[in-house]
Amino acid sequence: MKYRLSIKRVVLAVAGLALLSFIILCYSVKFRISDDEVLERIQGARVTIDYLPFADRQIRNILVERENKTLLILLHGSPSSSAQWVPLVNDSLLSEKVDFLMIDRPGYGYSSFGNPILSVEKQTQGIQLAIRQYVDKYQKVVVFGTSYGGTIGARLLMDYPDLTDGALLMSSSMAPGEERIYKISYLIEKIPWLFPSLVVVANEEKMSHYDELKKMEPLWGHITSPVLFIHSTSDDLVYPGNIPFVLERLNANVKWDTLWVQDGEHSLYWSDRELVKSELNGFVDTFAGVEEKYKAFEGKIPDQRSTRN
Repeated sequence: MKYRLSIKRVVLAVAGLALLSFIILCYSVKFRISDDEVLERIQGARVTIDYLPFADRQIRNILVERENKTLLILLHGSPSSSAQWVPLVNDSLLSEKVDFLMIDRPGYGYSSFGNPILSVEKQTQGIQLAIRQYVDKYQKVVVFGTSYGGTIGARLLMDYPDLTDGALLMSSSMAPGEERIYKISYLIEKIPWLFPSLVVVANEEKMSHYDELKKMEPLWGHITSPVLFIHSTSDDLVYPGNIPFVLERLNANVKWDTLWVQDGEHSLYWSDRELVKSELNGFVDTFAGVEEKYKAFEGKIPDQRSTRN
């Protein structure tokens, strides 16, 4: 009995140390960069940084201009910020085709850090105001959203069909209940004061997903713009079932295509950057009339699937 008890104590001690290490790490990592760092790290472009007042908060948006005719809106997941996009914004090939608008979603980065907007509808209202400051300069406006940023991107297409010309939604949470909830999420929900703001914000969003996605469920038919979905067949955080859920609800006239990444990770932006850049380049070219890469953009083809090994 004493032997078993000692093993139990060792396990609890190890688990406690692991949790403590996790908390310390989260407190030390903010997943954001200051305005000065933005200006230092983004190369060969005119950079405009703005703070838009919205709902007793502020939304930081960063316009990166290289005199292109297409604007690419970048919406990050959680926990993250616009900092994740710097390598993409500096990509030589893509930067020759598009200007970029990087947005810190509310609660992240320097958009009222620690104070999120859990309503997808309201968060999208603020983000579309940030976008509208710049769209008159451009012939085309395209959205790229990853994970929960893809959720916001989808809501942009639903609520503001005049604002954007299409979206690439990658590893996106779109179907109620089709994502994993870790056990620690319930602990964070009960004792948020024990955890750093970044973790609490991400967890608050995650625990609100089901209800927010249920509100979006009847709105998928409102989308009129072309959409490219990229998702891993083995995504164990935001499940592959998100894709058929959406395809069953899109309007029959909507042009779409799906790229399935075999045995990929949820965070494809980090694990397969070359694939992301390649697909973004092809997607942008489609709108510029350079090539017709996505056959489904000529008209929706039922049950069409693309696969990338």
